Amino acid sequence: MTYGQGKRSSQQKKGLDKKKAKKGSGEELNVVVPPPSLEITDANDNVLIGVQTKIVGQKVKLGVRVSRAGLAMTNIQWTIPGETVKTYTQSVAAGTKTVLAVGDKQQNNLTFYWISGGLKVVQVSATVGGRNLLTLVSFNVFAPANVTCTSETGDVAVGNPGFPDADLELHYGTNITSGIEWTCKAKAREGGSGQIAATQLTNKNHTRTTNAGENQTLGTEGDWQLDNTVPYDSAVPILAGASATWTSDDSPGTPLTDGLSKKGADQKFRLYFMYKPDGIDSIWVTLQRLDWNWGGKTTRVGAPEGAGNNWNQPTDVDDTPDPDGADSTELPTWTANIKDAVWK
Repeated sequence: MTYGQGKRSSQQKKGLDKKKAKKGSGEELNVVVPPPSLEITDANDNVLIGVQTKIVGQKVKLGVRVSRAGLAMTNIQWTIPGETVKTYTQSVAAGTKTVLAVGDKQQNNLTFYWISGGLKVVQVSATVGGRNLLTLVSFNVFAPANVTCTSETGDVAVGNPGFPDADLELHYGTNITSGIEWTCKAKAREGGSGQIAATQLTNKNHTRTTNAGENQTLGTEGDWQLDNTVPYDSAVPILAGASATWTSDDSPGTPLTDGLSKKGADQKFRLYFMYKPDGIDSIWVTLQRLDWNWGGKTTRVGAPEGAGNNWNQPTDVDDTPDPDGADSTELPTWTANIKDAVWK
């Protein structure tokens, strides 16, 4: 749809320009020339008409041009509804997103990603030959359906959790019953084949006291950092129109040694259940976020003078029994990895 503004002559009241031409006999004819309009195009320069279909996380590339060749556009302004990002990347070092800037929406071409589903009506306006024009195109943006993320949790305890190379720890879960086990499910839309997985961030504040009375901390200083790898565990394929399930677990712990008299754990986590549609230019988008935590304190028996390495069972235990995920479009971002944290 296009709109024009400005005073019109009596010949232009119906939005048409008229030019004169001559028949072979010399008789003049009025030739109707349609007024210029704006056209929205896709990545292949095809004009978009009707309702378009996209999947969350797919790259969207749009352009605007004038229907009549040789006419220039000024004052271009795109209006893009819904939740979008310009770029989003994940690595073990950083998770980074950028948003569309004001200047991005004033160019002939525009590239972005929708991270939430729903009907989106894109508009673009421009000035052409002194006329203010506007056109629009609608998009149905589909996200996976039937999304759930549930969990089962274990216990905070002192002991050997039974993992390879493990020793005495203040720990959450064992090799038999994990600290937390997740089951996350989704159903892809038609045309939405891709992958599902999870990314986990952590906010950590562990403390310890040496036998010499020195207090030390190991943490993120309030920042959310990546929990080691991305994705957290192997991604699972999801086929168009079909359901898929991603499962994994976590059993955090902190070692207890005879050089310490006290140890404490206070750690929060955010598990982002994510989806990435097929395509080299696609990005991961969040479907649900599941928050959980664990913590506790323990003291060495007889510390610091006591012999051996016996520890009391934990006090001030803090955990989240069987938390569920909640729908979310928040993209996890980070600038550091928890594996690089050191005691201070």
